[in-house]
Amino acid sequence: MHQQTKARPLLLGIADRVNPRGSVNPEVATDILGLRQVVASHIYPLDIQNYQVLIGFPVGSPPSGRIRLFMRERPSQNVWLQYAFSVGDAPPEAITQQIVVSFSLRTDLVHPMIWQPGTLEVRLELDGDEHDLGFIKFVYVPAPPLSDDIRHAIKSNPSLWSELRMVIQCSKCKAGITPEVGPERFKPEAQDERFPNPTWYEDLPDDFKCECGTTSVPLRYLRESMHWFLANTSSVQADGSVTIQTSLLSLPEAEKVLGAFRRLLDGEPPESKVQSFIQTNPMLLAPFAARQLFFKPPILNKYAADFGIVTSRRELLLIEIERPNLHLLKADGSQHSELTHAFSQVQMWNHEITENRAAVLRCIPQCPTDIATVRYLVIAGRSTKSDTEALTRLLRSSTFCGLMTYDHLIEDARNAIRQAIA
Repeated sequence: MHQQTKARPLLLGIADRVNPRGSVNPEVATDILGLRQVVASHIYPLDIQNYQVLIGFPVGSPPSGRIRLFMRERPSQNVWLQYAFSVGDAPPEAITQQIVVSFSLRTDLVHPMIWQPGTLEVRLELDGDEHDLGFIKFVYVPAPPLSDDIRHAIKSNPSLWSELRMVIQCSKCKAGITPEVGPERFKPEAQDERFPNPTWYEDLPDDFKCECGTTSVPLRYLRESMHWFLANTSSVQADGSVTIQTSLLSLPEAEKVLGAFRRLLDGEPPESKVQSFIQTNPMLLAPFAARQLFFKPPILNKYAADFGIVTSRRELLLIEIERPNLHLLKADGSQHSELTHAFSQVQMWNHEITENRAAVLRCIPQCPTDIATVRYLVIAGRSTKSDTEALTRLLRSSTFCGLMTYDHLIEDARNAIRQAIA
């Protein structure tokens, strides 16, 4: 009969990030981000390989052992965390000072996947016995519907996925299912031959069960919330059983749109036609990396911007579109009165937002109420070689409201798309 241990490790929870990772030096300060024992997710199956499990070892804890992680609902699927502490060349009889250790779940042997909401049990194996260390609860929160502002943002932001397919397949019998999602339901002729017979996510059954009975995956969570992936690309991690395919705008397609836009500008159209072209081709707003994109967002009942963009930093950017032949500079290189008038419109927006910020945000459908910063941008005029120095000086002097020419917009859009596709 083994000697009973006076103290045992304790599960502290699961964290998004621990720095320094895996440190056992109690003298080194540990930065822990997102420590919790309840994980709420819009999506299952949920990849947890980038999480860190934190275990506290009080004085008197065993110096070595194995820790088993398994879902209560799937007890046959295990992830093992092994540890061993030593002093010099020999392990101590027990840990002599309290320490906290983070264990990475990223491994080449087992890909940790939470297939459905439930309870992750954490147990210590010691001398043939198992001891409960704690548990982590995984809960399901349905994703909000895919609103129009999110759809517009997906079409404008090349770093977001315009379509996504997941291949769920049994490793033995090779039977599988391919859920797919996009801003709009795909047409049959748009299907990718590499993914035959995909299933639109809203048409998924409750479960997938393979022919040999080895693989069983609940699908109702994807059926309800798979669209959440489109605006949250960094949340998806691929492994051997779930692979991701994304279709972004190609550079030749982008160049066709940019060329058509430049030809439109050369004809010196009114600002309404420019605004309509951008609304039809929101990829022109790619430089702003929109998470939400609003067309004609109201500023109370007094004004309306041409575009409103919410960024990942919770900034709201309000954009005023002016005609491409608007004069930016006078002959002496100073700011032209036409541009001054454009800036004055934005100043009126700023006054309303300063006085009635909460009311303005509520007036924009689907706009977050916790916006950190409101910024302004005027897009107007063209860039020419003759006024490069004066224009550069004007652009740098615009502190209250940003200024961008249409030529700068085209170039910045091209660079943003190239960077996303590369």
